Amino acid sequence: MDEVDRALTAAEAELVAIRRTRTGVVVIRCAEVLAFAAGFVHPLGLLVALVLALLSELLLVRTINRTLVARYREMMGSVVTVRETFIHIAHREKWPATRIAHVRQRVSQFPIDDQGGHL
Repeated sequence: MDEVDRALTAAEAELVAIRRTRTGVVVIRCAEVLAFAAGFVHPLGLLVALVLALLSELLLVRTINRTLVARYREMMGSVVTVRETFIHIAHREKWPATRIAHVRQRVSQFPIDDQGGHL
């Protein structure tokens, strides 16, 4: 396994982990909505639901999102490097066309931008 394969393997694993973590954020937000729905049963319940939702957003979701953005940017930095250099490496090392196509396919699963917009 060469550097291109190692970088892509690491980036693919990180992309899976980021998507899994984003699913966890969705679950947290669904729990917030359910808490609000349950809160309508009793006026005090609505206040408790509001406090819990605010705390979970401030303490959990924001922290998770900041971490995810940093991880995403690091991952995309590796992907951009591979995207910009692999064809030069392929020509220098005389890769077969099938390997070039395979690397292109692997790189294509990542977004083009590196701004974290796909989180």
